[in-house]
Amino acid sequence: MINDNVKLGELFDILSEDIDVKCPLDEWYKALINKRIKDLNINDICKMLRQGIFVEIAIKKAIEILKQNPKTGDFYDGQLIKSICAIDFSEYKQYLAKMKEVLMHIENTMNGDSWLIEQDFEEYINNIHKLLNTINNSSNI
Repeated sequence: MINDNVKLGELFDILSEDIDVKCPLDEWYKALINKRIKDLNINDICKMLRQGIFVEIAIKKAIEILKQNPKTGDFYDGQLIKSICAIDFSEYKQYLAKMKEVLMHIENTMNGDSWLIEQDFEEYINNIHKLLNTINNSSNI
């Protein structure tokens, strides 16, 4: 089990002074490796998933976050679920059961009443179904 107090750079032996900052994504990455796992925010988790970096840690944190707030996102409701869609779960089979459990719970308890726009809710549910299909297909590999 990974200690949540460890910084990502320490965990993966990456020094921030070795990062050549050429764009905003590099700036974020440099800041990211200086963060402790417990200090990662929703923006970090979503970006880690989309960029495919430190994915295992991002998946663990995403599961924790979704249990607390299934609609969470930095810029819009459901952003975390959308970011998880970028994961190739065939590489992270150890998280399939836990992710499926969380998604099934969300699917069974979420209703459109808490959404301002019905289309947003439909997209959110479609993303959950897409993830569940991906997970089911990945578990058969």
